[in-house]
Amino acid sequence: MVDAVLTRDPLSGGLPLQQRYTRLLRALERGRTRLDTCLTEVPALPPDARAKLEASRTAEDAFERAVTPARLRESPETIDEGLQLLYNIETAAADVCGPATPLDQALVLIARAHGAGES
Repeated sequence: MVDAVLTRDPLSGGLPLQQRYTRLLRALERGRTRLDTCLTEVPALPPDARAKLEASRTAEDAFERAVTPARLRESPETIDEGLQLLYNIETAAADVCGPATPLDQALVLIARAHGAGES
């Protein structure tokens, strides 16, 4: 898990913008995969849980379409927004779908380390 945290954190010091962008997108892709798996493999999700997961999926789709390297350059706080979204996705999935994998746990740790979930 330590290796995953160190190699996937988009805000690790000294990373070039493109690598930050790539790490952020890969983290969000992992969150999307977790949501999709939960939505298709968990039988009889309660309607409110399904709605929460689908809302997280819609937010992830919109964010991923909107984020670009240029946007990160102009607004570095976009990575923080992405990490907050990732945190929301992972916690929503954990609430409904059961325990997270070590990689999912590492992504939550990364997001928390940068302030996600504090408000």
